Order: sequence, then structure tokens, then C-alpha cells
Amino acid sequence: MKNTALIRRRILARRARVGIVGQGYVGLTLACIAAEAGFPVTGIDTDPARVAELSEGRLVVPGVLPDVFRAGVGSERLTFTTEAEALAESEIIAICVPTPLRNEMPDLSFVESACREVARHLGPSKLVILESTTYPGTTEGLVL
Repeated sequence: MKNTALIRRRILARRARVGIVGQGYVGLTLACIAAEAGFPVTGIDTDPARVAELSEGRLVVPGVLPDVFRAGVGSERLTFTTEAEALAESEIIAICVPTPLRNEMPDLSFVESACREVARHLGPSKLVILESTTYPGTTEGLVL
């Protein structure tokens, strides 16, 4: 079976493991919604304090609706970690890191760092989504 057919079947069956890099308001919201929809989800963030609080069921991220957070955590399919190794087990990887403006241009350093980390854990049958706000052509020629 082709890799694309395999991951498609796993997605349709809600068995594809999801890893979401960045647990800000976009990443955490996506993680909660995916978990509530039936997917096993790991939220990955570099901030150990944030990961600890989210793991304890405390919503500490502004902009995330409390009902969405409660549903995601209540699904018992959502875990949090600072360990990027969790990406090795993920079949769907969403990158949701900030792109702050610096001198009127988006600072892509967080995107580049996340992409490098994701690349270390890539293999067949993986779907990678860049959810961070960027401009057209951002990933063309990205050196990992």
C-alpha cells in the first residue's frame, strides 16, 4: 500500500497520531479540537512551565476558549511535553509557532527552528503542516 493511502486511512479512522509544535493560542486550540475529534494528540512546547500547567489541566494560554480547552483535555487523548522526540511517533505534524515582526518583517527564526526539529523526525507516511503566519514562498529553499 502506498504511504499516502496508508496515512489517509489512518486519518479517516482517527488513528493517525498528531503532534503539534507550539502551544500558543493557535497550537493549543488545534490540539484540543483534534483530540476532541478523536485523534491522539501530543502538544509540544519549549516552555516547561507552560507544559506543566497544561498537563495539570490549567488553561494558561490567552485566546483559547475555556470550553475548547476543557473538551480537549477531557477527551483524555491529549498530552503535553517539551520533548521533540514525540514527533517520531506523530504521523501528522502541525507547526504553530510565532512569527513576530522585526523591522516590519516576520521573524522566521521560530519557524526555521521548528522545521529543523521536525526534519529530524521525518519518515514515510508523515504529513507536515505549517500553520504559522508567513508570506508566500517562505518554505521555498528553506535549508534544514
